[in-house]
Amino acid sequence: MKRRRVLVLAYLFPPLGGAGVQRTLKFVRYLEPLGWAATVVTTRSKHYPAHDESLLEEIPASARIVRTPAVPVARWLSLAPYRLRLKRLYAYLTWPDGGGSL
Repeated sequence: MKRRRVLVLAYLFPPLGGAGVQRTLKFVRYLEPLGWAATVVTTRSKHYPAHDESLLEEIPASARIVRTPAVPVARWLSLAPYRLRLKRLYAYLTWPDGGGSL
């Protein structure tokens, strides 16, 4: 039987850690026994504070992981409003995930 393929886009994926990583990791992990081959497109971001190298062991061998460069645009855009103490503009630029937090 030919394996079906699925493309998963996920900013948070191991070796990043935390609650947001678990859902995507488990989804990819449990697709394999159901006959799906996953390709995960994620980031090489080093700006995320939580890392858990042990999660790499849970990625199925059949999964293809494509890591792309991360461009912290929200962080760059939020520098000026942060320094000028423009709280509303800063909050708008960093919503919903605090990408501009310093």
